[in-house]
Amino acid sequence: MKLVLFYVSCFLAFVAGHIVNYTSILYSLAYFDSSLLAGLAYGFCFGPPIFFGWVAGAYIDRYSAKKVLLIAQNFFVLGGIGMLIVMLAEPSYSVALLLASCFCVGIGWAFVAPSRLAFLGQYVSNDKLAQASIIFNLLVMLGFGLAPIVITQIQPYVEWKGVAILSITMFVVSSLLLLNAPNVHKRLSHEHLLKEWQSCFKAMSRVPVILQLLFAAIVVYLMMGPMQVILPQIAEGQLGLSDQEKGHYLGLIAFSLIVGGVIAIKFKQSLPIGKSIVVMLMLCGIFMGLIGYIESVWLNCLVLIISTV
Repeated sequence: MKLVLFYVSCFLAFVAGHIVNYTSILYSLAYFDSSLLAGLAYGFCFGPPIFFGWVAGAYIDRYSAKKVLLIAQNFFVLGGIGMLIVMLAEPSYSVALLLASCFCVGIGWAFVAPSRLAFLGQYVSNDKLAQASIIFNLLVMLGFGLAPIVITQIQPYVEWKGVAILSITMFVVSSLLLLNAPNVHKRLSHEHLLKEWQSCFKAMSRVPVILQLLFAAIVVYLMMGPMQVILPQIAEGQLGLSDQEKGHYLGLIAFSLIVGGVIAIKFKQSLPIGKSIVVMLMLCGIFMGLIGYIESVWLNCLVLIISTV
């Protein structure tokens, strides 16, 4: 039951987190008519983990993942409140406040994502950790795909401020579900952060596959920016979709990522992992590149599904 509550908490947080991400992009496009601002907003949402992710890992070693998670999730709430102020009051410094709110969201991602992953160890044994990690990542991708559908379905009725209030509420409920979660933590011995990072790089250099997998992950996540910032513009300008149709179009990503995750679970023992990653990265890049050239809606959707699977 506790594991179920943890997964529900993850689901709420990831959907809410991606609602905030998409809101920053779509609101920038709708109210400021600026692709530059949309790109900056996205960058502020996902840039901080590059720098603060290291700190997050060190904090999780020193303190419990639960404590880090519950504190860090407040940054999401703070970011959502900042966006809500922009939508309600429309102050003269709206752009600055929007970007500051996105930066708070980025701080939240930097600490919340690794602490939730570390938190899995409180619920499952080592032999089930791989399976639980795949489910965890499916929830991440499900949140990524469902967020635009939720936004486009409710925004015409509750406006942007209602979307912001929904995301804040989901974050609060997500945190409340974990108040009674297990909190077993053994504080690891530690040195100065700089020395720990240096030893971390030395350890990675002794196992080349770690750097290779990290590089593959970087390539994958480089495609997340174009998907979130450019796809809404392709849906509207190139395919001529309405706002609700745009949400369904972006929602195909969730369906496709789930299918890809299920396939990964099914064949994880029989496929050569390294070769599979290389082939899938190439296919994903090729099909993602084709999306900008295809004006047929059904064919564009098919290519989007293939690339995200």
